[in-house]
Amino acid sequence: MLTLWLGWQGSALLNKGDFTVDEIEHRGAPDTLTIRARSADFRGTLNSRREESWHDTTLGELVSAIAKRNKLTASVADSLKKIPVPHIDQSQESDAVFLTRLAERNGAAVSVKAGKLLFLKAGSAVTASGKPVPQMTLTRSDGDRHQFAIADRGLIPA
Repeated sequence: MLTLWLGWQGSALLNKGDFTVDEIEHRGAPDTLTIRARSADFRGTLNSRREESWHDTTLGELVSAIAKRNKLTASVADSLKKIPVPHIDQSQESDAVFLTRLAERNGAAVSVKAGKLLFLKAGSAVTASGKPVPQMTLTRSDGDRHQFAIADRGLIPA
């Protein structure tokens, strides 16, 4: 388990949560240690394939039920909670893949952070509790080294 705190010199550190380490890599020279971690432990039940049929429910109730069976606390945006789900099948899909599909259909983003299953309106720039996310502009002079990578996979891996 890795706890991440981030901040800038001269400002307070912000706790960004706990992460499950799933890969450690060393390179040299110069010595570089890369630690890869995820906000959810995908070695657990979230990645187990399931068969389930959902009837006459809401998006909020559905996400809450999935959170509960994965020992997570659901946090669903108010604008998404009451969206009706007359019928949907989860057929040989993990909860992670099923939630990603639900999010895509409903203009949402799904993630697991600090023991919470977050189901938020995509691009809303608010936290799970509804607080606005402050904007920050980074310039090249803010650091002397950077790296960017993009992976061809959903928010929650299959």
